[in-house]
This record gives sequence, structure tokens and C-alpha cells, in this order.
Amino acid sequence: MYYTVLTLHSYIRWFLLLFIILGFCFCLYNIIFYKKYNIYNKQITYMTTFFAHIQLSLGFGLYLFSDIVRQFYTNPFEMIKLSEIRFFAIEHPLTTFFAILLLSFFNNKIKKEKCNFKKNKVLVISNAIVLILLCISIPWGFSSYVSR
Repeated sequence: MYYTVLTLHSYIRWFLLLFIILGFCFCLYNIIFYKKYNIYNKQITYMTTFFAHIQLSLGFGLYLFSDIVRQFYTNPFEMIKLSEIRFFAIEHPLTTFFAILLLSFFNNKIKKEKCNFKKNKVLVISNAIVLILLCISIPWGFSSYVSR
């Protein structure tokens, strides 16, 4: 069961990244060419939030049942020195949680915004920040952390 959730968590990240990049590109296009925030932007924002919250839920489940996290909490002062264990026990969950929290905050902010230009501007900035945070916190295949 754990490895099924881990696989789902790994695959859904691609959908999340795709929708964040799409949202960024669509809103940047709207800013450059003075287009209005439209239904496509709204749908992409919705899908980004949807996949982000699914990813967060799966991540919480993995965090609760992970052997690496359990190992970290047996002796945290000693385990914090090991970069792989520290990454999966502290860095990855906190950075990802903060990125999704920011994404939700900014998406709530654009719902209240009246001006189309400001909506696009807020989405470009928020998607860029969230994309950077997620790219930093994802255990990529070339990373030394993926040897688990």
C-alpha cells in the first residue's frame, strides 16, 4: 500500500508541475498582450489547486507511514546530520507544505480581486514562487536523495 501511494505521489507531481507552468504561461501571455483573465485561466488555477491538494494529502499519508521519518524521530539529534533522512523528514515536507499554502493563499486572493491585470499579475508571481519552491523540494531522479 505504501509503495502504491508513493508511486501516485511521484506521478501526480508531474500534473501539478504541468498546471503550474501552464498557469504561469497563460497569465504571462495575458499580461504581455493585455488580455483578460478568462475561463481558461480559472480552470487551470482550479486544476493546479486540485492536484496540489491531492499531492499534499498523499504526502501527509506517506509522512505518517514512512520508515525514513520513523527512523528520524527515533533519534532526531543524530539523524538530522544525515542529509537524506533530514530531507525527507523535514525539508521536503515543510517546503512543499509552505508552497501549497502560498498557492492556496494567492488563489484565494485572486478570487477577491476585481481587476483582470492584477489577477494575472498575482498569478504570475505566485506560480513562479510556488514553482521555484516545488522544484527545490522535489526529490528528482538525479538527486542523491532518491537512492531509497
